[in-house]
Amino acid sequence: MYRVLFKIGFFEIESYYVFWSIALIAAILWTNKRIDRSGLPAKEASSVISYAFFGMILGARCFEYFLNWRLYFENPSFFLDINRGGISEVGAALGAIIVAFIMCKVKNVSFWKLSEMVSPAGLLTVAIGRWGCYLEGCCRGIDGRPTQLYYSFSAAIILSIVLTIENYIKRNGIIFKYGIVSPVSVGLYSVMRLFIDPYRIEANTQGIIMSDKVLAVSAAVCLVWLTISFMKKQKLKENA
Repeated sequence: MYRVLFKIGFFEIESYYVFWSIALIAAILWTNKRIDRSGLPAKEASSVISYAFFGMILGARCFEYFLNWRLYFENPSFFLDINRGGISEVGAALGAIIVAFIMCKVKNVSFWKLSEMVSPAGLLTVAIGRWGCYLEGCCRGIDGRPTQLYYSFSAAIILSIVLTIENYIKRNGIIFKYGIVSPVSVGLYSVMRLFIDPYRIEANTQGIIMSDKVLAVSAAVCLVWLTISFMKKQKLKENA
């Protein structure tokens, strides 16, 4: 594929890092705009997102350590070797969510409302970033299937769905105390991964198997979350 986009002297600029960097920058800028229009305290919300970003990086690596704990236990020096092991998308999401939930409590920011603002940007990150995987040649599919692009296009479709839902509830003045954009975003993305992952070359590896278990739980949790949100919405409507 096109692992190296261009060179600057002795430095090789790899497509993987370029596309994921563009994806993260775009997501941060869009999230900041959404927060400005949300009524959330901008300073506190931005602080939570900053902590969640580090939680994302930590979660991505910790998932790798968890899956291969014996290797790292036997070779402690490998812990700091960033070139050893992969970066788990599922681990990154878990790390970001856990840290965001804790920091929302600390900063007195509504986790549910903040997640509504951040979820679409997360889908945008995947839609753009997975092109870096495609050009890098990682996360390949069996028989030459471009599973990286399956992830990208699916994330873009889910993004269009959740934005349509968001615009609809805004136009109709519907209030969901626990949100609806977030459970739909995370739930559909989890289901999408469960359908596409079996076509990965690494489908039978420990990492993908564990990721799919987490994704299955995530899909179930989002279904319950969505159900509770609808029930609460009905009660709020009745009490209005």
